[in-house]
Amino acid sequence: MTNPTNVQRSRRSGSGEVPLQTRANTIVKAADHATPLELSDITIRYGGGKGGAEAVSVVEGFDLTLHAGEMHCVAGRSGSGKTSILTVGAGLTLPTSGRVFWEGDSLESMGDDEIADRVVPSSAMSTRAAP
Repeated sequence: MTNPTNVQRSRRSGSGEVPLQTRANTIVKAADHATPLELSDITIRYGGGKGGAEAVSVVEGFDLTLHAGEMHCVAGRSGSGKTSILTVGAGLTLPTSGRVFWEGDSLESMGDDEIADRVVPSSAMSTRAAP
C-alpha cells in the first residue's frame, strides 16, 4: 500500500531522471539531504556554576543519526530531555558535551550565521506556488 504523503517520484531533466520525494506538498530532492544529521554522545546539563547548586544532568550519552527520507518521533516522559535534544539538533544551543554534525560538518566549527543559513537555506526562501 502506498502512503499518499510519502510518494517516490521522478521527473526528466536535461541530464536524465531526477528523483523527487513528495511529502505533505513539499518536494524534496534526495541530493539536498544526502548526509544525515548526527548527534554523537550528547550530554546536556543545566545549572551549577556560581550559585553553588549542583548541575542537573538531563541527557547523557545520547546518539542519533537521521537519514534522508526517514521520519522519527521523539517521545518520553515529562522532563526527559526531548526539547533539549531538539534544540541541540537544531543548532539553537550547544550540548554540554558531545558533537553535532550537519551534512558532515561539526556544529562547533560554524558561526551563528552559517548555522542560521543551514536551518533555513536561502533556496527555501523562494516564493512558493499558491495552493
